[in-house]
Amino acid sequence: MEDSRRRRNGGNANQQGSSRVRGAWIVIGLVSISLLGLLFFLLSGTGEEEAGVRFPQIGDHWHADYSITICGEEQAILPYTDGGIHTHGDGVIHLHPKQMIESGRNANIARFMATAGGSLTDELIELPNGEIYKNGHICPNGNTGRLFLKVNGILSKETSAYVPRDEDVLEFGIKTN
Repeated sequence: MEDSRRRRNGGNANQQGSSRVRGAWIVIGLVSISLLGLLFFLLSGTGEEEAGVRFPQIGDHWHADYSITICGEEQAILPYTDGGIHTHGDGVIHLHPKQMIESGRNANIARFMATAGGSLTDELIELPNGEIYKNGHICPNGNTGRLFLKVNGILSKETSAYVPRDEDVLEFGIKTN
């Protein structure tokens, strides 16, 4: 009679507890697999491309010539720097990210300036010698200067967030209209 009661009630208590534990492990396994998949997607650089534009990833080695101009005066090239986005003191930005933090959209000219001891935002440029030039700076000719970036001779809407492409020629700094 006890056996027929167990069958009607779905088995004994040990079997029911075992089913619950097994179900919990299945849920934990599915959540873990989902999280690993999401992590792989985020770290694979999949979100780092847009409409045919590729950004530098670990293992790439790109070069972009650069010059910095303040109020029409070209500045000295920056000295040798370390890091995945650096220069050899040769007027070239070398982009070969070694860490995820240096790759993709993070391989921008703001990071380059930071590795050189300066700073670049959409409002100002700070040279490694500590000189700061902001939008609205009055240049020696009396005109108001604005931060700019030219990519291959064309004025860009992006400044600090611009990620150089292989063989780009960049000019950035402060210019008057």
